[in-house]
This record gives sequence, C-alpha cells and structure tokens, in this order.
Amino acid sequence: MKKTIAILTALAALCSLVSCEEKNEDSKGNTEIIQSEETTEAEMPFREYKAEDFTDINVKLNKQQTAPPVELKEYDLSWIELEPRVSVCALPENRDISKIVPYYISDAANYDMTPEEYTEEFMKLYEPLLDKPVYPSIEKTAFDGEYIYYVVKYDKCCYINYHDFEIYRCNPETKENECIFSYSDPDMSFTVYDMAYFNDELWIMGEYGKPSDYVTVNSSGISVEGHNKSEESSEEPLEGIFRADKETNTLELSFSPPDDSWHIQGFYRTDDNRLVTSYVQYTGENSEIWFYEYNGNSWEKGEYKKYGISIPYNGEFVTSYEKNKTLFTECSRFSLDTGLRYSVSHVVAISDKRATYMVTDSLSTILYTYDFEKMERYIIDLTSFGQYYAYYSAGDNIILHQTTGDYGMYIIPELGAAFELFKGELTTTYDINNGEIDTSYCIYSANGKIAITEENNINRVHYINGDISANIPDESEYIGENMDCISKVIILSE
Repeated sequence: MKKTIAILTALAALCSLVSCEEKNEDSKGNTEIIQSEETTEAEMPFREYKAEDFTDINVKLNKQQTAPPVELKEYDLSWIELEPRVSVCALPENRDISKIVPYYISDAANYDMTPEEYTEEFMKLYEPLLDKPVYPSIEKTAFDGEYIYYVVKYDKCCYINYHDFEIYRCNPETKENECIFSYSDPDMSFTVYDMAYFNDELWIMGEYGKPSDYVTVNSSGISVEGHNKSEESSEEPLEGIFRADKETNTLELSFSPPDDSWHIQGFYRTDDNRLVTSYVQYTGENSEIWFYEYNGNSWEKGEYKKYGISIPYNGEFVTSYEKNKTLFTECSRFSLDTGLRYSVSHVVAISDKRATYMVTDSLSTILYTYDFEKMERYIIDLTSFGQYYAYYSAGDNIILHQTTGDYGMYIIPELGAAFELFKGELTTTYDINNGEIDTSYCIYSANGKIAITEENNINRVHYINGDISANIPDESEYIGENMDCISKVIILSE
C-alpha cells in the first residue's frame, strides 16, 4: 500500500499544463513508411541542444490499417489452468478474525452496532466461505525476453496482504508452465510489489509483514527472530528487494531503504549486466530520488539528481530536472534544454538519435520528439484521441497505451504513423452478481524484445443480503467460478 501511494504521489506531482508556440504549420498526412537503417554506434563529442535549435513540424496522427513494421508474435495463453485450493489463512487452525474484519469495521456505526457485535455478524456471513477451495488471482507479471512470470495469490480473506502465493514461469511458445517459487505463512504476510528475472535469479520487490527491527538475514533466508527492537523502533513493515532462492524456496533480503521515510518505486532494466531500482523520499512537496544498481554481488549507488526524474539509457542514466523553469535533460553524451515547463512534462523515450516527451493537463495532451540528426521537433496533438497515456520506449519509436480507453499504439513520431498493437475495452462486463471483469495490459522490455500481457482480472468484492450488508463475496465469486487469467501475450522485437 505504501508503494501504491508513493507512485501516485510521484505521478500527481508531474502533471499540469503547458502551452507551446508552433513555428511551422507543416502537417504530415499519410506517407510511405520507411524505417531508417540502423547505424553503428560510434564515439561522439558531447552535444548541447536548445529548443530554439530545432525546427518545429506539426505532425498529424494517422492510424494505419497495416501491421507495425516490427516482428510481432501473439500467443494464446488461455490453456493455462490452475487448481483451486483452500488458502493457508482459511484453514480452521489458522483463521484470525483480526486479519479479516478491521478493513470493514467502520461499517459498524451504520448498523447501530458496536465493533464487537459487527465482527460477530460479519463472521457469521463470511466464515462458511473459508472452507471453500478458491482459484488464485493473477497479481503481477514479468518478462525476461523468453519467459512470462506471474504471481498467483490464493489468500482472499486478508485483503491486500499475501500469505499464500506462488510464482509460475511460462514459455508461451512451447507451453511450458511450472511453479518456481511458493510462499505460505498464516502468521507473516509478504506482499509483492514488483518482480524481475535477472542473471538467472528471481528478484522480488515487496513488503514483509515484520518491522525491520525484527528481521535478521542469514544464509538460509529471512529470520523473524529479530533482536534489535527498542522503544524508538518503527512498527512499519520491512520494505525491500529480496532474492527468491528457488533451490531452498526462501527469500533473502538483498536491499532496503535506509528508513521508513523512503519508499521503493520499481525495477529498471538497463542491460544484461545490471538490475536497477530506485527509491524516493518525500519531504513536503519535494522528493529525492536515488538509484541503486546490482552488479555481481553488491548494490552500488547510481546517478542522482535532486528533485529530478532519471531513466536508464544505454548503460547509464539520463536525468531530467528543472532548470530555469523548463525541463532540462542531460547525460554523459548530450544535454537538452527542452523549452517545456518542467512541472508538466514527462520523459517518454531517449536514444542517441532523439528524445520524446509528453505534455499533458486536463485540456490537452501533446507529444514532442526532438530529432538530433535532422534537428527537427515533431509535435503531435493527441488530445482528440485521448488525454491520458502510459508510454514505453521501443527503440527510436514509442508505444502509447491509452489508460482510459481501449487500445495501445506503436507510433513513428516523424511520420505520425500509429499502428494498433492491441485492442480491448478496459471493462468488458459488469454484473452485481457475477462480478466485474477488467482487462488490463502490462508492457515489459527485455533483451531487445517487448512483451504485452493481457490479463483478465475478476473483481470479487460484492454485496450480499443478510443482517448486515458487508463487502463479502457470494460463493460463486469467492471460489472463482470466473478465474483470473493471462489470456494472451504479444511479443515484438524492438
């Protein structure tokens, strides 16, 4: 939960409005699509760019009816089947009312009940369901260039906490699907934030239920027999990065922030030799972002820029931050004064040939691409197609996923050519009895390939009739009559 709040805070801090003068009205329509040949990377002198160095060209976005000019394969994963079971938390000897009821205890006043009376009535309705085997929900996915990894969670009675989960590895081409890690502990939760597969190791970013002062690390993994507890110690759960040992099926703490004011954000993958993560500290309206990278057997501090946003690029970091009230980008190869107001601009993609940014607010969404070879800045107004997007680098081009719409596009900025990669409404069905089915997409880049996983997630929170109306699922939804699944994956080469 802390991580979710941290990410939302970071995103909110980046959004506002920008206006930009358009120098040229040279609008490009449908044109023949010619991909530029790849050039051999050579040593280049340090380059300094300013917005006024570029010629502005307004480019019209054109949806193409052909396939994108990249290798693309789509695999059906509906053949994956998972067996239902009773969660470890739901077994009679492990049931703990305190883990289940507190999330809804505030409803007690609505029914003129004491918390104790409400708890008793709540459990009368809920407890019969705990004997039922359940299908797991799909919580997280990852990609390593060949395999899809996904977390299946069986624990449905403890809200967001994970007490019972497994991680599977699937080869979509050969239909190999195997469980490579499992966690089951009725007393101690472990909530998965993110995961990555790197250097033949599975890395999990998550929150361990015990406060850090209770936790010691030894060769066999996590020990909860801590000895550092004091009156000043924090009660916040331990947030960190853990190595999942497949041979011993243990979690080994590898890295954690210095104290509770810092929150881990996510994994980044720069090349085959590094696993990169970041953590951020929020102090009022400002934040400090630090990057750490795993090399061999240790974590090393990476690039840092106060109040800035950094993204991995070609074995290093490109950092964008505010300079003279505009967004300024720099790395060891070049610097760019974008001329865009810092508080409203998002870095989309960086390469030796170009840099792409998105500017968005409640009224408009505009894409800016700075071409370092032609010294042109392509401006695409996306407002009529949608306001809010997730964005991903695909070589010199980009992928946009309309987060409030129903499609994802592969875009060549200088041509305005947009190719549909996937299509599907975010909410496909809704029924108060049968549940809500949301179709979501996760996009990953690894080893020169991009994977787009389509996940069908079943919302199992429903209301039932009884002495009280509580957030308790009916039996058909609790046991998973409609099972969460990864329905397909699209893999394309960059």
